[in-house]
Amino acid sequence: MEGHVCCLGPRSGKDEPYLESTLSQKRAESIRDSLVAHGVNIERIKCVGLGNNDPLNDEETEQEQELNRRVEIRVLER
Repeated sequence: MEGHVCCLGPRSGKDEPYLESTLSQKRAESIRDSLVAHGVNIERIKCVGLGNNDPLNDEETEQEQELNRRVEIRVLER
């Protein structure tokens, strides 16, 4: 799982601190926890916070910013 954020400063290649944690990492972990609660084995899930390094758009409007706040799930094997 890849967690993403918007609006946290320049793209630095790493997650920016936000309220003493890394927001994009916490976002991915939250989805992981939900999947585990529904029976998915935690050993099958890897979470990474990518910060604001892979935006879907240029974040000019609130709607565009909302699209950048996301978690993407990549299925690597079944």
